[in-house]
Amino acid sequence: KAIREQTSVLLALAGSSGSGKTFSALRVARGLVGPTGKVALIDTEAGRALHYADRFDFDHGDLKPPFSPEAYATAIMAAEGAGYRAIVVDSASHEWAGDGGCQDMHDEAHEKMGGGDNTNAAAWRGPKLAHKRMVSRLLQCRAHLIFCLRAEEKIKFVKEYDEQKKREVTKIVPAGWMPICEKNLMYEMTVSFMLHDDRPGVGIPMKLQEQHKPCFPMGALLDEKAGELLAAWASGEKSP
Repeated sequence: KAIREQTSVLLALAGSSGSGKTFSALRVARGLVGPTGKVALIDTEAGRALHYADRFDFDHGDLKPPFSPEAYATAIMAAEGAGYRAIVVDSASHEWAGDGGCQDMHDEAHEKMGGGDNTNAAAWRGPKLAHKRMVSRLLQCRAHLIFCLRAEEKIKFVKEYDEQKKREVTKIVPAGWMPICEKNLMYEMTVSFMLHDDRPGVGIPMKLQEQHKPCFPMGALLDEKAGELLAAWASGEKSP
């Protein structure tokens, strides 16, 4: 009989600067592993996470460029192998758009192929395959993983008919905040949220399934209590 027992969770927190991603990630991580559990933070932001060293008990790893998918997977697997039950990655966005990340890998391959329009799509084959391999390895990880991701405000071009000008015009309209990552990554997670700087630490669900909603009440901070409830669910308890 299938039994939910010691399941690991993948949590993603995306947001702009000042939205509380790192602080919230460390709070939830502490809740996930309890007061004495080991927490590791893989830092791609030149030691910014050390700003929280006086507030939280965690071990720090400095990940430097190139930020390839393989580098991320290797660092996470090393932390898991060292016995950390919760691993925070801050920021996971560099895997996609950082120095040596997937976009740089694409640009390098595209240039080698001649840089023409007909080779643009083909140049994505290698980076996307490397990203898929990383995700596949992460899904096998038995530690809890929390990814912090940068987000940016997107716009889109919309064609509308202008009654005054009697012709179709193109308008620029806001498309909302989007995480900087591969388009499917937020939905590979167990749970994912978008955070904003006007309400730091409060997550707007991007993926939140019915069984996890009791762990994350609407409007509540992403804190130790949320981590405790998620850990209880992962260990086999019924949702509260």
